[in-house]
Amino acid sequence: MKSDTLFFLMVGFVGNHAVGSSLSALQVPAKVSSAFASKRVLPVLHFSTVESLNTSPKILRKMMTVSPRKARQLRAHSDVEESTANYMAASEKEAELLKLCAYTGRGTAAAADEKAKVDGVVEALESIDERNGANEKNLMMNGNWKLVYASEDVTRSSPFFWAFRKATKGIFQPLPILPSQLAEAVFAITDGIPFAKKGQATQRIELDSSGDGFLISMVEVELSVFDVLLPPQTGFITTTSKIEAGTALGSSLLTVQTTQIKDSSWEKIPILATSVKNSVFPSNEAFERVAQGSSEVEMRTTYLSDELRIVRNEAGSAFVFQRVLY
Repeated sequence: MKSDTLFFLMVGFVGNHAVGSSLSALQVPAKVSSAFASKRVLPVLHFSTVESLNTSPKILRKMMTVSPRKARQLRAHSDVEESTANYMAASEKEAELLKLCAYTGRGTAAAADEKAKVDGVVEALESIDERNGANEKNLMMNGNWKLVYASEDVTRSSPFFWAFRKATKGIFQPLPILPSQLAEAVFAITDGIPFAKKGQATQRIELDSSGDGFLISMVEVELSVFDVLLPPQTGFITTTSKIEAGTALGSSLLTVQTTQIKDSSWEKIPILATSVKNSVFPSNEAFERVAQGSSEVEMRTTYLSDELRIVRNEAGSAFVFQRVLY
């Protein structure tokens, strides 16, 4: 493998190590108007579409003895009641989840019981989303998102690492003190690098109505190599992936394209100056050389609202993103 290829693969790893700072707890601004509360109007729910829902026996008995028009009104009334309950439950769970994410520093400082509590709230939201089909709304995914929680290292939110894990699947290393899988062994080593500190991890998504488009993942990395001579230097490890709609509900197929360092001052570090400046690493070609098809990975959107987006990768890891307006 050429030196540039090795450099960018290692940059990807370095870009995903060090603990980020805790995020401020944010309140979900969802409120129900007095008109909504008194059921004088039919609300438009921000996180879901109203699907065919089970109707209570009481409503069914009324529908059997009234005109078709009145029956439709009764059914709509039943739908609104259940949708309202789901809306309120989701709003409460979103607020709870954001507080937990901030308290645990995106999950990096979470104890086992705290992780279990976060997982429970995530699964509750995923259950609500499954009932209401919000993940069918491809256009709701568009925009800028910041990572607020990860069930594994926060840098694994980048599709680059999903593809790396897939490319090296089945490749083992011999050292007994490290995980046997090559990818996990490399992650274990690079997660412990002391001079790299990660900041924000963000994603930008642009899709059309069919679910096709692109995703740009950025991880802010601060390097402190020569503190005596240079202040810490910052760069954004940026991976661009193509998105295509998957066959399953909420599924998207990501094809990792390129990786580069943007908005960087890393070139001030002598050993990185040549490799960093104006360099674009062909991630797609590199992964395909290792294992054909490894540059394509699946992203499942398991919960989606105006405020939050929960996704899982092929390993089942959960990543919670909050929408950023700028």
